[in-house]
Amino acid sequence: MPFMDMFEQESGQLLIDRRRHAAPLELLRFFTFHRPNPFVQLKLVWGDKDLFRLAWLKLDVPFFMIQSPPAVAGKAINGSLCGMTMVQYDAQGEVLFLHRNSNKLTGGRIRSPANEKLKATRKEHKTEMSQLNEESSPRSKYQIETYHVDEISKDQICYYIDFSEHFYAQEIANLSFSDLKTHLRRFAMDTGQLHQAKVDAIAQAQQQHRKPFRLQGVGN
Repeated sequence: MPFMDMFEQESGQLLIDRRRHAAPLELLRFFTFHRPNPFVQLKLVWGDKDLFRLAWLKLDVPFFMIQSPPAVAGKAINGSLCGMTMVQYDAQGEVLFLHRNSNKLTGGRIRSPANEKLKATRKEHKTEMSQLNEESSPRSKYQIETYHVDEISKDQICYYIDFSEHFYAQEIANLSFSDLKTHLRRFAMDTGQLHQAKVDAIAQAQQQHRKPFRLQGVGN
């Protein structure tokens, strides 16, 4: 397969016509699960964003990439953005997908003294979205970095785009989908409660069916 100079980004959410693209999907499955995996051994790619492209390119099957690079949404902390969500656009440049890469919404609650202490001292931060200024900046200036913020969690990975003349930030509160996060959290909490109720019911049923065990003395 000849070299091809292309813009690279995370795959995030994809739209695929499975009826027309069964062959590249099968090749993608092979690239992903075949062992030993030469992609891993030789460090040829960096995640599924490359595997998708390689499968389609290898079979010479046409595909389309949205021209607007993904934005990053997250919390603004001390002048930096702790991005947790990949913001993808449609063909007209309007926000279409919000793909939460880190700090997943599970609907559960982490119960530990350290977590409660952190929660008690945590400040509320504005939620912002940073994106490339496509009118004045080339795509070569588009680069995503990662870092950690102790104010959130030691294990929390933050994605960010440097606040420079090539990017601009907007408060999520001023955008049309500002209340989406509240609805998603509510759905996640409802799902978590349903899951916990199921787990509790199974545990209770197992407890009821457990037979009592009594030790007997030797010689009895």
